[in-house]
Amino acid sequence: MIIDKEPHVFEHNGYRPKDEFGIICVKITRLINQNRFEKFLRRVKKNYEKFNEIRILVYYEHFEGWDSEAFWSDLFNLNLYGPHIKRLAFIDAPREEYERHLKCESLSMDAIRAFTRAEMEEALYWVQS
Repeated sequence: MIIDKEPHVFEHNGYRPKDEFGIICVKITRLINQNRFEKFLRRVKKNYEKFNEIRILVYYEHFEGWDSEAFWSDLFNLNLYGPHIKRLAFIDAPREEYERHLKCESLSMDAIRAFTRAEMEEALYWVQS
Protein backbone atom coordinates (compact mmCIF):
# COMPACT_ATOMS: atom_id res chain seq x y z
CA MET A 1 0.00 0.00 0.00
CA ILE A 2 1.20 3.52 -0.66
CA ILE A 3 0.81 4.96 2.81
CA ASP A 4 -0.70 8.45 2.80
CA LYS A 5 0.90 9.79 6.00
CA GLU A 6 4.44 8.48 5.62
CA PRO A 7 6.53 9.53 2.61
CA HIS A 8 9.11 6.78 3.19
CA VAL A 9 6.98 3.68 3.01
CA PHE A 10 9.55 0.95 2.60
CA GLU A 11 11.87 -0.65 5.11
CA HIS A 12 14.08 -3.70 4.84
CA ASN A 13 16.43 -4.82 7.62
CA GLY A 14 16.41 -1.31 9.04
CA TYR A 15 17.19 0.26 5.66
CA ARG A 16 14.73 3.00 4.67
CA PRO A 17 15.54 4.61 1.34
CA LYS A 18 14.35 8.18 1.20
CA ASP A 19 13.24 10.14 -1.81
CA GLU A 20 16.01 12.66 -1.11
CA PHE A 21 18.51 10.04 -2.27
CA GLY A 22 16.80 9.69 -5.62
CA ILE A 23 15.09 6.36 -5.06
CA ILE A 24 11.36 5.96 -4.59
CA CYS A 25 10.46 2.77 -2.75
CA VAL A 26 6.86 1.73 -2.26
CA LYS A 27 5.10 -1.28 -0.82
CA ILE A 28 1.73 -2.08 -2.34
CA THR A 29 -0.59 -4.21 -0.22
CA ARG A 30 -4.03 -3.59 -1.67
CA LEU A 31 -5.96 -1.90 -4.45
CA ILE A 32 -4.30 1.16 -6.00
CA ASN A 33 -6.83 3.95 -6.33
CA GLN A 34 -6.48 7.35 -7.99
CA ASN A 35 -5.82 9.21 -4.73
CA ARG A 36 -2.90 6.97 -3.78
CA PHE A 37 -1.55 6.99 -7.30
CA GLU A 38 -1.57 10.81 -7.44
CA LYS A 39 0.42 10.97 -4.19
CA PHE A 40 2.94 8.54 -5.64
CA LEU A 41 3.07 10.53 -8.88
CA ARG A 42 3.90 13.73 -6.97
CA ARG A 43 6.90 11.91 -5.51
CA VAL A 44 7.96 10.82 -9.00
CA LYS A 45 7.68 14.36 -10.37
CA LYS A 46 9.60 15.83 -7.45
CA ASN A 47 12.38 13.26 -7.76
CA TYR A 48 12.63 13.81 -11.50
CA GLU A 49 12.90 17.57 -11.04
CA LYS A 50 15.65 17.11 -8.46
CA PHE A 51 17.69 14.27 -10.05
CA ASN A 52 16.70 14.41 -13.73
CA GLU A 53 16.07 10.65 -13.63
CA ILE A 54 13.71 8.25 -11.90
CA ARG A 55 14.55 5.15 -9.84
CA ILE A 56 11.70 3.14 -8.35
CA LEU A 57 11.49 -0.05 -6.32
CA VAL A 58 8.00 -1.54 -5.96
CA TYR A 59 7.36 -4.33 -3.48
CA TYR A 60 4.06 -6.16 -3.95
CA GLU A 61 2.43 -7.89 -1.01
CA HIS A 62 -1.24 -8.90 -1.29
CA PHE A 63 -1.71 -6.65 -4.31
CA GLU A 64 -5.36 -6.41 -5.38
CA GLY A 65 -5.00 -4.50 -8.64
CA TRP A 66 -5.93 -1.03 -9.84
CA ASP A 67 -9.12 0.95 -9.97
CA SER A 68 -9.78 1.98 -13.58
CA GLU A 69 -8.94 5.68 -13.17
CA ALA A 70 -5.58 4.95 -11.54
CA PHE A 71 -4.79 2.29 -14.15
CA TRP A 72 -5.29 4.70 -17.06
CA SER A 73 -3.31 7.41 -15.24
CA ASP A 74 -0.47 4.95 -14.82
CA LEU A 75 -0.46 4.13 -18.53
CA PHE A 76 -0.43 7.82 -19.46
CA ASN A 77 2.36 8.66 -17.03
CA LEU A 78 4.44 5.65 -18.08
CA ASN A 79 4.58 7.15 -21.55
CA LEU A 80 5.39 10.57 -20.12
CA TYR A 81 8.06 9.53 -17.61
CA GLY A 82 9.17 6.21 -19.12
CA PRO A 83 12.18 7.61 -20.98
CA HIS A 84 13.46 9.07 -17.68
CA ILE A 85 13.19 5.86 -15.66
CA LYS A 86 16.74 4.69 -15.04
CA ARG A 87 15.77 1.73 -12.82
CA LEU A 88 12.43 0.08 -12.09
CA ALA A 89 12.69 -2.90 -9.75
CA PHE A 90 9.69 -5.12 -9.07
CA ILE A 91 9.68 -7.40 -6.04
CA ASP A 92 7.12 -10.21 -6.08
CA ALA A 93 5.13 -8.43 -8.79
CA PRO A 94 2.21 -10.27 -10.32
CA ARG A 95 3.24 -11.52 -13.74
CA GLU A 96 0.74 -9.34 -15.59
CA GLU A 97 2.03 -6.21 -13.82
CA TYR A 98 5.62 -6.93 -14.78
CA GLU A 99 4.72 -7.87 -18.36
CA ARG A 100 2.60 -4.74 -18.80
CA HIS A 101 5.65 -2.61 -18.04
CA LEU A 102 7.84 -4.68 -20.35
CA LYS A 103 5.46 -3.87 -23.21
CA CYS A 104 5.64 -0.12 -22.60
CA GLU A 105 7.57 1.33 -25.54
CA SER A 106 8.79 4.36 -23.59
CA LEU A 107 10.67 2.20 -21.05
CA SER A 108 14.10 0.78 -21.76
CA MET A 109 14.16 -3.00 -21.32
CA ASP A 110 17.46 -2.61 -19.44
CA ALA A 111 15.74 -0.36 -16.88
CA ILE A 112 13.24 -3.00 -15.70
CA ARG A 113 13.99 -6.04 -13.60
CA ALA A 114 11.94 -8.48 -11.51
CA PHE A 115 13.07 -9.89 -8.18
CA THR A 116 11.64 -12.22 -5.57
CA ARG A 117 11.29 -11.42 -1.87
CA ALA A 118 14.39 -13.54 -1.27
CA GLU A 119 16.34 -11.23 -3.62
CA MET A 120 15.45 -8.03 -1.73
CA GLU A 121 19.08 -7.09 -1.04
CA GLU A 122 20.01 -7.54 -4.70
CA ALA A 123 17.01 -5.43 -5.77
CA LEU A 124 18.00 -2.60 -3.43
CA TYR A 125 21.57 -2.70 -4.73
CA TRP A 126 20.46 -2.83 -8.39
CA VAL A 127 18.01 0.06 -8.17
CA GLN A 128 20.79 2.24 -6.75
CA SER A 129 23.42 1.23 -9.32
